[in-house]
Amino acid sequence: MKQGTVIKRTKGFYYLEEEEGNIVECKIKGSLFKDSRYNNQVAVGDVVYFQETTENGLGLIYEIMPRKSELARQRPTINAAQVIVANVDSLFMVISLKAPAPKVHFIYQILIASWLGKITPYAILTKTDLVDSSEIEKWTNLFQDIGIVVHSLSNLNQEEVQSTMIPLLEGNSSVFVGMSGVGKSTLLNNLNSALAIRTNQVSDKYQQGQHTTTLAVRYALADSTYVVDTPGVRHFSLYNVTLQQLAASVPAFQEGSVYCKHKDCLHITEPKCEIKKRVKAGEISEALYETYTYTMQYLKDNYKS
Repeated sequence: MKQGTVIKRTKGFYYLEEEEGNIVECKIKGSLFKDSRYNNQVAVGDVVYFQETTENGLGLIYEIMPRKSELARQRPTINAAQVIVANVDSLFMVISLKAPAPKVHFIYQILIASWLGKITPYAILTKTDLVDSSEIEKWTNLFQDIGIVVHSLSNLNQEEVQSTMIPLLEGNSSVFVGMSGVGKSTLLNNLNSALAIRTNQVSDKYQQGQHTTTLAVRYALADSTYVVDTPGVRHFSLYNVTLQQLAASVPAFQEGSVYCKHKDCLHITEPKCEIKKRVKAGEISEALYETYTYTMQYLKDNYKS
């Protein structure tokens, strides 16, 4: 069998890139997911084993290799996980400061999903040319206060985009995620115009994007440097995350949580909680703790844990 990396998927078909650079169109071997009712377990970024066949010139995927990371969400219409991308090092939340305006809840869900999936999150503020400096400062401070590296960019300034982004991307696999219309595809085109990713204007009626990227696609920017463009999303919900998993997912809590009195401490109302103690002492960001408690309450209100 041969090995390849999934660089694109459409309904029922997967496009793999071999180490030599060849692209092979494949389907999944029928028995691979015989115990599942869902057919999208293979994600862009997955490393798989496949076998070439003579039938229709298609290959067959036989096995998915273990993932080092993944970004997953609740599927919009079915109670199941949707893995958006696998095996990436970094996640860049692309957040426009106007048209569409940022949504705090959406941002927090993406952050938690990236931590749960073992991906390092970054924030990229776009359309900075459409707002005043106080708005840029407000959102920059929000991310800095919770320990997230943040950069402000105008999508129209190619030199600024390249000088800021290329050092962050080099040698890594990264995924770009954001609401529809925030400028992900424009930003990627400014990184490398040869990508020629289709873009579109924001809907005047709803101030939302129009889903010009309709499926996740992985692009090579340079040797060992890959970016994945994903469809714009209007909703992002965590899938099947328990309160205990949320408590364990925050990197800044992991060292201190071993000193909490209760092993299953959620760092909310429990006595002798080391995390609350460190927040009060200024050793853990109060803004990060507020982000955590906001998401914890959301899970309590919307999911069974």
